Amino acid sequence: VLGLYGEIHPAVQEKLGLSDPAFIFEFQMQPIVENAKLVTQFRPYSIYPASTESISFIMGQNQAVGEVVEAMKALDERIVSISAGKPYTGDQIELGKKAVSFTLVYQSNTGSINEKDALTLREKVISSVKQIGLSPRV
Repeated sequence: VLGLYGEIHPAVQEKLGLSDPAFIFEFQMQPIVENAKLVTQFRPYSIYPASTESISFIMGQNQAVGEVVEAMKALDERIVSISAGKPYTGDQIELGKKAVSFTLVYQSNTGSINEKDALTLREKVISSVKQIGLSPRV
């Protein structure tokens, strides 16, 4: 038992001058503290500017965008953010496929992302997602 919770008896409420129902609780903090697991995640804030780019891919209609985002994030710690746009399934896209644009943010804690770094990260992303069935939309 971690604690107790309940409504104060109406007679006690009246004696205390309370017009609305009142509740009281008591927690046993020791079991909570003993079983708590402290999880801290700290990512140092970079003083260097971020670089943003969008890449569109063609993927299967039923392929989960979230899985693609997770695969991209796992590639490199300099990929700090990825967001996916609304899937497009218009006339220009093959039946059973969808086009999705991903906006990637690159940033480093050790220096600015230059053009060569961005190109390397872009190639890494494209190569990786090709392995799970996506192709760049050109």
